[in-house]
Amino acid sequence: MANDAALAARINSLLTSAPRDELLELHGRIAERAFAEGLWKERDGARVPVPFSLRPRLTDAAEQAAIQDIAWNIRMAARRLCWLMDEIPEFQSVVPLSPPEREWITRYRVPDHGARLGERLFCRIDVLIQRGPARAPWLRLLELNVVGIGGLTYSDAIARATSEVLGPWLRARDPGLVLEPQRGAPLLLLDELLEHARRQGVTDRAPTVALVEDLRLYSLGGEMGRLVERFEARGVRTVLIEPHELERARDGSLAARGVAIDVVYRFLSIEELVEYERERGELAGVRRAFETGRMIPSAGGDLEHKSVMEVFTRPDLLPMFAPAQRAALRGAALWTRLLRERETEDADGVRRDLVPWTRDNRARLVLKPNRGYGGAGVIIGPAVAQGDWERALDAALARPDEHVVQQFADIERHPLATLERGELAIRELYANAGIYPGRDAAPIFGRYADNPIVNLDQGGGVVPFLVQRA
Repeated sequence: MANDAALAARINSLLTSAPRDELLELHGRIAERAFAEGLWKERDGARVPVPFSLRPRLTDAAEQAAIQDIAWNIRMAARRLCWLMDEIPEFQSVVPLSPPEREWITRYRVPDHGARLGERLFCRIDVLIQRGPARAPWLRLLELNVVGIGGLTYSDAIARATSEVLGPWLRARDPGLVLEPQRGAPLLLLDELLEHARRQGVTDRAPTVALVEDLRLYSLGGEMGRLVERFEARGVRTVLIEPHELERARDGSLAARGVAIDVVYRFLSIEELVEYERERGELAGVRRAFETGRMIPSAGGDLEHKSVMEVFTRPDLLPMFAPAQRAALRGAALWTRLLRERETEDADGVRRDLVPWTRDNRARLVLKPNRGYGGAGVIIGPAVAQGDWERALDAALARPDEHVVQQFADIERHPLATLERGELAIRELYANAGIYPGRDAAPIFGRYADNPIVNLDQGGGVVPFLVQRA
């Protein structure tokens, strides 16, 4: 990464040599700007600021291009899974879909028409960004997130605020530090939604976008509400609705709140939509959006199972992906297996009984719930005693197919500057990243924590990723 030790040291030297009052004022200005841009979470109906690192992590144009290439091919591999699930006989045993998921995917999956239409998804891949051979960026893929992905507005808000406030301050003291924001994830998503509407034939007018969320969960609209603001600021009419508000007209078109809808982006999984339908009645508009290919992610894109990573790391299944996809997966995907009594290849490619091998290799593994988010239930083998590891495994084995075991990857620590009890502290903190892969950009959502389970729901904060220009 461009934020190597020397460059980090230059920035940290400037921060630590600055007067305390000047640093606090700088931090306050970034916090104010980032909060206005959407860097807050909702708690009891109030906006609560999200902590952040004053020191950014940096990339440059060459590293961004390399990261984008790897991340895009991982996304294309995920898209390929939308059809592979019918070609892999044991797919259901690796990615155990619930009956409602199977029914909706079978009914509404979009036929493969190549790049023009077919299945559509927008995702975040969670990774560790490290330095590989010849200083090239090296991604270690932790998991794939397709439905309800968070951080879109967070990554953009902190990058813009930091570049606009900290950037000039640093450049005035070190003219070689020319920092710019990366391309924003919200606008990357918007461009893809508008392009999809055009491919669907909406060329005579500006498309209208609907964002579907269970608004009972929020008083302030959640992150989707902030996306509405971003999209509207770009002149795109956008409505935030609950599933039952999407209506199917007699001619088959879609509408919501009296407005014709051209493309729909959902924050809810199929299982959540099924439960919502049980409570509110048939979701005719939602089903029509799936049926006509106007829903993103489309039905085949419900890939919220962490065991998808098993498909990505099975030697017998990798040949089913395109060459560029195979190369990206081989280099990035961490060995992962759905946990139950069975034989499979271990992390070294040797055929093993999975459960005994897992018991004996605590220091090499992580135990995770197959579904869920926020870092809940994650057990990092090297961080716990053997007895605790075995008790966690026994509890997981009591619910077969609900957990995965994954190869442990050493999580890098970075010297980041955070505000602690009114003082700026530079400490070595664990960091990971979420990448939103696009065809020509891959915005990065940086996160930090003081423990290896790096997640905002686990008490972490955000790290701005900026671009260092030559």
